Amino acid sequence: MSRKRHQRRANKSCAIVGDGKTEVWYFQMMKKHSVCNFDIRPKLPQDKSIAEQHEQVLSLCRTHDQVIWLVDYDTIRAEDGKHRKGTQKTSERFKNYYNKLKGNEQLEILLVNPCLEYWFLLHFKDTSKFFAECKGAKIALKKEWKTFEKTEKFFKKQNDDIYKHLLSHLPSAIERAKRLGTFDIQEPNKAVCELYKLFDILEIKL
Repeated sequence: MSRKRHQRRANKSCAIVGDGKTEVWYFQMMKKHSVCNFDIRPKLPQDKSIAEQHEQVLSLCRTHDQVIWLVDYDTIRAEDGKHRKGTQKTSERFKNYYNKLKGNEQLEILLVNPCLEYWFLLHFKDTSKFFAECKGAKIALKKEWKTFEKTEKFFKKQNDDIYKHLLSHLPSAIERAKRLGTFDIQEPNKAVCELYKLFDILEIKL
């Protein structure tokens, strides 16, 4: 596989919004090796609620040509489990966000169900198994990648960071993710990993 670097058009600004520290670390390493012209938000790793992510997405749409919102659906399930009686569930709130924003050409909403670890798993295994929680995906990943750790030190390991380590498996992960299909807001209990679309959006050539 060619590892030729590819520079996106310098006059087009793009921001990626994720909900946790692992996304930030992964995209930092992607940017390091792909020489992509995009901002990663938040700049510092922090866990944000779906509502907070939504507000950040709307704000970035005013300052960037393109915004990518990467959503881990297990975050939505976790928030649903904590919702107070009489308040709107996060899944219902997100459905409203999704339906309202999906026609916005400036914004791409990419779903991973359940979480980023599922994307890593697809680098090693062709699977369509649905995991309701990230814990299950992480257990499956550890069976394939025994040394995996959810730490900044592991993700940014000198000379063998996570993006570099997985690069030779990336074409397989993309093809497996494509076969899972796209997210259906009416069918949230189905494995899906739309992160593969990122490479076309950012014009990264493999």
